[in-house]
Amino acid sequence: MFFRKFLAFILSVVFLFVSTSLAIVFSIYNFFTDADLYRQTLVEIAYDLVANELPKKVAVLEENVFEEEEIREVLNKVLVEDDFRVVLDSLGSQMRNVVSTDKKIKVKIPMLWVKEKGDVLSAELAPLIYKKMPSCKDFIKSGGKLTGDKFQCIPNNFSEADLKSEIKKQFDASIISKVPDELVLEMIVPVEFNGDLVAFINNWFLVIFAAGLVGLAILLAVIGLLIFSPAWLVVKWEMRTILKPAFVICLLFGSILYSTRFIDGLNHPFFSQFDATSVSIFKNSVKSLLEAFATKQFYYFGPVFIVSFVGWIYSAILCRRAGKKNKK
Repeated sequence: MFFRKFLAFILSVVFLFVSTSLAIVFSIYNFFTDADLYRQTLVEIAYDLVANELPKKVAVLEENVFEEEEIREVLNKVLVEDDFRVVLDSLGSQMRNVVSTDKKIKVKIPMLWVKEKGDVLSAELAPLIYKKMPSCKDFIKSGGKLTGDKFQCIPNNFSEADLKSEIKKQFDASIISKVPDELVLEMIVPVEFNGDLVAFINNWFLVIFAAGLVGLAILLAVIGLLIFSPAWLVVKWEMRTILKPAFVICLLFGSILYSTRFIDGLNHPFFSQFDATSVSIFKNSVKSLLEAFATKQFYYFGPVFIVSFVGWIYSAILCRRAGKKNKK
């Protein structure tokens, strides 16, 4: 009996390594193929990045006519998270499209939402420009020269409504008219990826995952045959064998989740080359991704841990009771 238990122990160690590796692969695959990642987490990250970086670029391009905070306020009113969600959601769904016969992936990015921003942008910019820019009369008096290639001053007798209309017209002519309804990107894929690219990846993953599950089931069956009897002792061994990798996986994701608490306090010389807001966005982005990754996996492996733990405790109690009866 000792030799059989020793073999069962060796197999349980093999089960631990195989199941843990399989669980990690499953977690990574499941995370990156989860629609919520593209509809929520990445949308929030993309929005924060654009909302922080775009005002800086515009402020530089406009030669400090506008302050960064003023541009940021306008941007927050013009752009919303749903704008990014439209793009990312569309990209995510298109990844399931079939690769064309010329081995190219065609991705279409919807751009109609950009065209719809003309009215909103002109309505938000008009009061700001009307307040900040001098009239052309004052501009010329102060020594300014009209170059004709840039909106430098407000024409005399121009009302705020006129300015709004002019901004809309210039925005439509310079940007909106050049924006297509959809932006088509093409990527060449390797010859091996014939047919549906996502199906190709899914099929290989399913083969690996199914083979791993079959292998784990065989290991459990062999462990059960080695122990063989009594029945509750077999259940105890099986539950304990499942409990170990479940505990390791939950401990791993729990550690990842707990470690996110310390991200805000991280200081590194690398961060010194960026402003505080950019560093904060970077840290929050990493934190959001790690939290989303770890939390998602608890929904899968948490119940496995709880069931195996309860089953192991219950079967251990029954085995002890059976042992006491045999002694009597």
